[in-house]
Amino acid sequence: MPRTYSIAPVLAVVLALAPAAQTAHAQIARAPAVGLARIQDPHDDDSTAWSPDGRLRAEVRRTGPAFTGTQSDAIRAELWIVDTRTGTARLLVRGHASDDPHTRLVGLNTPRFSPDGRRVYFSADGWVTSGAIHAADVATGRTRYVAPGTLLGVVRGGSHAGQLVAAQHRYFAQGGSFDWAWLLTPQGADVAPIGEEVEPFLAYLEDEAASPAHPQPATAPGSASPVHR
Repeated sequence: MPRTYSIAPVLAVVLALAPAAQTAHAQIARAPAVGLARIQDPHDDDSTAWSPDGRLRAEVRRTGPAFTGTQSDAIRAELWIVDTRTGTARLLVRGHASDDPHTRLVGLNTPRFSPDGRRVYFSADGWVTSGAIHAADVATGRTRYVAPGTLLGVVRGGSHAGQLVAAQHRYFAQGGSFDWAWLLTPQGADVAPIGEEVEPFLAYLEDEAASPAHPQPATAPGSASPVHR
């Protein structure tokens, strides 16, 4: 029977998300671990991420009471980078309130490294129906807005390496809305729709990873996950 991730680590963030993100995160929580390994490290959760080489860890740290006076009151948080070899930690992103969802950095969650380890993507508070996805440069701490939605993962290898898997709330031309997962470029542009169900896309990534043309990420001998030093 396939091993699955417990839903417990993501319950807190799911309860605070818009419907599109709630549905997608619930699917991520019950997906087989082998499939999830294509878009996140097996040790990642809603507040922690490991770099592909295991040498850095990104941590969301709650730093105080909620911001008030903005469109949405949200928990103060910062994003830190920890050197796993020395234990040294440094501040990467300091949260701040804003009435502009493109620059508001509150309620930070779901950090995920790019495959080259140079960027950390994360979700933050955004609009009433959607969160916002941002990216931070690991070396400089420079942060940029990427796209509306909630980050679900970053493809770690294969033909879609570096692309983002995100839950988004969108609108039909004739009226009405729908909640799907989408594949985005690192800049936030559309690559392709994934659909209501995330698991078939994870299965596709798993099949592609098994192909000789797309080798899997480097792992320790006898290990099922990337090396953590």
